[in-house]
Amino acid sequence: GCRGAHCSPACDCGRFIEVWNLVFTQYNRLENATLEPLPKKNIDTGMGLERLAAVMQGVRNNFETDLFKPLVCEIVRSSENEVTSKENVFAVADHIRAIVFAIYDGVLPSNEGRGYVVRKIIRKSSLHLKSLGIKKPFLYKMVPVLSELMQKPYPELKKRRENISEIILAEEKSFINTLETSDSLLKERFTPGISAWQAGKLAFELYDTYGLPLELTMDWLDKHKIKFSKEAFDQELKAQKERSKSQSAMKGDVFDLKGLGLAAGETKFTGYKDYQTKSKIIKILKASKDVSEISEGENAKVILKNSCFYGESGGQVGDSGELINGNNIFRVLDAKKIGKNILHIGRVNQGKFKIGDEVKAIIDAKRRLDIARNHTATHLLQAALRKVLGEHVQQQGSLVAGDKLRFDFTHFKDISQPELERIEEIINEYIAKNFSLTVEEKELSEAKKEGALAFFGEKYEDKVRMVSIGDFSKELCGGTHLNSTGEIGIFRIIHEGSVARGIRRIEAVTGEVAYKMVKHQEKTLGEVSRMLNTTPENALNALEDNLSKLKRVGKKLDSQMIEGLRASIEEIVKEAQILDGISLVYKELGGLGMDLLRKTVDLVKQKVKNCVICFTARQSGRALLVMGVTDDLVQKGFDASKIISQIAQSIGGKGGGRKDFAQAGSQAPESFNTVFEKLREVVRQIK
Repeated sequence: GCRGAHCSPACDCGRFIEVWNLVFTQYNRLENATLEPLPKKNIDTGMGLERLAAVMQGVRNNFETDLFKPLVCEIVRSSENEVTSKENVFAVADHIRAIVFAIYDGVLPSNEGRGYVVRKIIRKSSLHLKSLGIKKPFLYKMVPVLSELMQKPYPELKKRRENISEIILAEEKSFINTLETSDSLLKERFTPGISAWQAGKLAFELYDTYGLPLELTMDWLDKHKIKFSKEAFDQELKAQKERSKSQSAMKGDVFDLKGLGLAAGETKFTGYKDYQTKSKIIKILKASKDVSEISEGENAKVILKNSCFYGESGGQVGDSGELINGNNIFRVLDAKKIGKNILHIGRVNQGKFKIGDEVKAIIDAKRRLDIARNHTATHLLQAALRKVLGEHVQQQGSLVAGDKLRFDFTHFKDISQPELERIEEIINEYIAKNFSLTVEEKELSEAKKEGALAFFGEKYEDKVRMVSIGDFSKELCGGTHLNSTGEIGIFRIIHEGSVARGIRRIEAVTGEVAYKMVKHQEKTLGEVSRMLNTTPENALNALEDNLSKLKRVGKKLDSQMIEGLRASIEEIVKEAQILDGISLVYKELGGLGMDLLRKTVDLVKQKVKNCVICFTARQSGRALLVMGVTDDLVQKGFDASKIISQIAQSIGGKGGGRKDFAQAGSQAPESFNTVFEKLREVVRQIK
């Protein structure tokens, strides 16, 4: 502490640590700021559990307790600088716990919402580690240490530590790479003559997009004598916070409950069992306004007292169908669940409807069956993914429609073809075994105890609906399903890829759509077999034989082309123009491909010194450009990649490469005349 004579718990010196505080609650503050005595006064006690542990273990702070000490020791041991102050060490120890448990709960690093908070904590931790001399990825190494520490209360953490480590490692690598390349990034973005205000805005963009610390940017700007407006930076930061707030609020007329005035009571859903039901119209909305009646040709949203239409929610699209009253027909194109109401969105095809009308609600049964088929298949997909890839797989989003399903999930590696084939195989095995589905209503806590999977971020009532398939799938789900897996028929994966770092996506089809796709593939294979004059069973071998023959012919043609070019190199070199002692070799070479253009550059380099070479060609509507610079000019500061970038821009293209060789492409221009003029201009500037 400060050792002052008047040092007390109120002093900021750090000698005293608050372990427990008491709040004596006596008043209720009203909107006009007056204080009203509470009818029952109370004392709110607050004792930090970790601070209590520090007291019980006889240490001065939380970071010296057995909850943190192994983390702290590992960081200090790995530090390459002398640790004179442990603030950075304590910050990393605290951050790694937050990072690991956020990812464990399904919050992945991203550019928005909760994920952006996790990404920022990882970036801050990397900066703390950098000040400790740890410049390589390190946070991911702390995951096993933390999982051992937390093994008793969180045994599942140990099972998932490998996946969590991979997620953190990927983030660390990305941010460290940003820091290492920051100089070139700053040079590229802060061009000479930039205003202080624009520099401030740009500094925020680099901070927000790449995580580049403001202090690092300001130091670089100061070094390069570029003025910077902190006011502009703060203005952009404030605007970004406002955007985040507005994006977190629900928007759009169908989501604005107050705007729609849905004080119509709750719509009772009967669609789990019924495909049609009798009901009554209790509200009609036209252009987001209450109306009492709608007529033929008018679009509207109708709310019923009870409905068999499933309203879009939980990734499942809404039902379509009809509302019928005598000869009056309202075509329902979509249904959405808004609060406790179901909106039937569509158009009056015939007659008119008014509030209070009795109607028969009829859903499109075939489409409902297709949707149910894809929804049940989605549950099988998640079970198969967890079996093949690991239990770290968690749903991050989905679409269940009539024609296909889409499933986004956590996984930080590419999925191999054998893994993908095994996933599809397992699902079709589940289908063939015709497992029955069981639907039960349970208390949320009870369902979770039984291992039911929940979609992270979804809000659940105390009473939930649990859908089980065999002993391999239990999920909390309010959607519509089949009675047994055999009704799916067939399952085919049509696409797999990455949608964000750590998030993969699978798209698949089932039933009739999958069957038609298989038949189309069979037909295509049959046609290819006939063209190859073989059977479908031998089509692959026949195709490989033909490709091998084509490759051999192609190599022979390339050799002949190269010999032809070798013979014409002398003529090409003779056409070179001399500019301040530098030979400029430029020629348009018809329809040559990139490989032959590259070899032609090498042939010229063997013949000429002190030379800049540029060849152009046209291929499939594209312009190809190659640039070569001889070694003697490279040593004088010439850079082929920089030269070609400027030339390519003149015809609307982009390029890059090495100092001695570079290439570019663009949409083919009518003429390459501007290319040679630009080449002369750029070389003259270098000289």
